[in-house]
Amino acid sequence: MRTSLPLSTTIYSLLICLLPSCNASTQGQQSLSPAQFVSAIADTNAVILDVRTKEEFNAGHLANALLADWNSDEFDTRIQAIDHHKTVNVYCLSGGRSAAAAAHLRKKGFTQVNELAGGILAWRNANLPEVKPSLPSHDAITPSVFQTNIEAPHVLIDFYAPWCAPCRKLDPIIQNTLVEFPNLKLVRINIDENPTLAKNLKVESIPQLFIYKNGTPVWSHTGIISQQDLIQALKK
Repeated sequence: MRTSLPLSTTIYSLLICLLPSCNASTQGQQSLSPAQFVSAIADTNAVILDVRTKEEFNAGHLANALLADWNSDEFDTRIQAIDHHKTVNVYCLSGGRSAAAAAHLRKKGFTQVNELAGGILAWRNANLPEVKPSLPSHDAITPSVFQTNIEAPHVLIDFYAPWCAPCRKLDPIIQNTLVEFPNLKLVRINIDENPTLAKNLKVESIPQLFIYKNGTPVWSHTGIISQQDLIQALKK
């Protein structure tokens, strides 16, 4: 019967209309199995983002992962240093937080975001490697060593952490600044390895910079700073 033709045509037209919509909704969004995630993070230009807590991260994490606790007030600050055009591979414990974080990243303009299906639990079940750092039971830098370092004429202290994206963004700014000050002594302090020292100096966020002159603190700054502003601070 000829009546079936318009119905088929209508259904076909609806499917054609829906296809672009489906493609658009899944573009830049992928939930990957552990094996697929391995391939995704093999791209050296991609970013690996761990959205768990610092305690979870320290108990074991993927190599080269950046930490940005999804439930922390600092999450948006942490991701500011990440290029929106880079692929971001997100994971958490089992997939719930990473799904929420990935959706947030997409709203923020990140064009390619992958999620690890099942989180690091699935990763471990697949017997894939992770980094399990052995943290010291005491500060790596003793008070006497720190005091000796700051007694130099001109010292820049940089509190950082390997997982801190803003710290990584700040590092080339510091390195380029050193060229302008050949006699400047740079002391980089891993906050995870020196919690007592950080507490004594009231370091509550990183990156945290201090300038000392002959043992006396003369300047401090929290967060990323431009090279021009850092140079001006060092000239004072």
